[in-house]
Amino acid sequence: MNWAVFAMFTYVALALQMGLASALQIDSRFGAVEPRFVLILAVLIALCASARTTLIAWAVLGALLDLLCTHALAESRGLTLIGPYALGYLGGGFVALQVRAGILRYHPLAFAFMVLICGAAVHLIVVGVFALRGMLYPDMPGWSGGTELLLRLCSLAYTAALGALLAIPLLKTSGLFAFHNAKFRHRG
Repeated sequence: MNWAVFAMFTYVALALQMGLASALQIDSRFGAVEPRFVLILAVLIALCASARTTLIAWAVLGALLDLLCTHALAESRGLTLIGPYALGYLGGGFVALQVRAGILRYHPLAFAFMVLICGAAVHLIVVGVFALRGMLYPDMPGWSGGTELLLRLCSLAYTAALGALLAIPLLKTSGLFAFHNAKFRHRG
């Protein structure tokens, strides 16, 4: 894989996540439902790259999200915690490798399905890590695992719909990544 192209796409996905996601948010009674642009990029990588490249890319994306996310604490200061998203995305990458063998990879609905399934794995792990941390260090006020899972499930549905719309243009750009050992080549 061309890691320079990956770095550029990652930069754009992170910029969209940090900037545009809040503009596209939908308010619900559980909180703000935002699309996850980094997850869309991760699914593109999972559909086209080799297994090793997929896992490395997903772990890098998760670690970058960990570095950019700040979580509120009781003392009204933020906490940057390295690990939840890195572990979550690594777990999501393993799920992606299992699921991609049984789907039609270049179909927009398959892209949306991968976002839902892999995103569910990612967010289950992330919420599990925060729940474990909350049991050990009860310093996150008003945090509820159930509410957080519902909010993230709504975000996954939103992201899957957006991913289905972006699937064809993204799959056409997969040639820029120069995936070598993947069995899939998009006929675009």
